[in-house]
Amino acid sequence: MRSFSKLFFFDENGQGVLAVNQDGQFPGTIWLDPSKQLIVYMPAEVENSMFTRMFFYHGQGLEHFEFINDWGGEVKLFKVKF
Repeated sequence: MRSFSKLFFFDENGQGVLAVNQDGQFPGTIWLDPSKQLIVYMPAEVENSMFTRMFFYHGQGLEHFEFINDWGGEVKLFKVKF
């Protein structure tokens, strides 16, 4: 059976967990929605892009952006920190 190199999911406490499979045959990340109703595959070329980090991870790790709010998970507001 073939596998992916990374899986991101939310545990029972709502905390994000990144599981890394060193033997994964497909580079990139599988992102599992907290409701477990949506799965998104992110190829290695975009898994660390600004869009990916802002949309899927609420800007975590981005120094100059602060997550403010989202509306339905589709529209998100960030504050730019200069």
